[in-house]
Amino acid sequence: MPLIDAIVNPGRLFKHIKEKDDWWIPFLVVVVIAIIASLVNFPIFARFMSERMQEFGKTVDRELISRLRWINLISIFIASFFFLMLTSFVFWAISLGFKARWSFMKSLDLVAYASLVQSIQAILNIIWIYIRGPSNIMSFRDMSLKTGLDLFFNPTNRRLLSIVSHVNVFTIWFYTLLAFGVAEIAGLDRKKSAIVSVITFIVMLGIRYLLAARGGGRWG
Repeated sequence: MPLIDAIVNPGRLFKHIKEKDDWWIPFLVVVVIAIIASLVNFPIFARFMSERMQEFGKTVDRELISRLRWINLISIFIASFFFLMLTSFVFWAISLGFKARWSFMKSLDLVAYASLVQSIQAILNIIWIYIRGPSNIMSFRDMSLKTGLDLFFNPTNRRLLSIVSHVNVFTIWFYTLLAFGVAEIAGLDRKKSAIVSVITFIVMLGIRYLLAARGGGRWG
């Protein structure tokens, strides 16, 4: 099964991508997991928002918080789709510069399936919240399990935190899958494939840095 192969048997997944275009299947799985994670996180977010409003002497607007829940769910789908397309295009365009022989659709398939490994991180975050207990989460930084450089660095700057937290085990796994995938699907040698993946990582990290102050992105 391709969804499982993305995690346990990448070689078989790459053969599947060569034969079939079905990027929307892993995309929907990623979105559903992200929505579930958001539903788990939202009561904590609502508590933080209520506490902040009370600090400034404002009345807690329950209707506003309810609207934000729905806006957040809709934005997950839109942002996920946008960043899937963006990451796929950046990866594909860079690979063409190294003489890769494949279509944008195959890049889209590969990125969508590779993104399933990042959903594992979302699932672990859900488990982490339940283990700690939602009432024991005292800041946004406590809402996710640290698996990267944020274990060692904890910058106060929001943009830097976005970068540091993104350099983690799952991001490395994601870009490793892209490197092996473009080698197998597009016929690049391993060295060029690794370079394409690293350049894509740097470009997407730069985009993440620029967008961090405005809420950031989900993919790449």
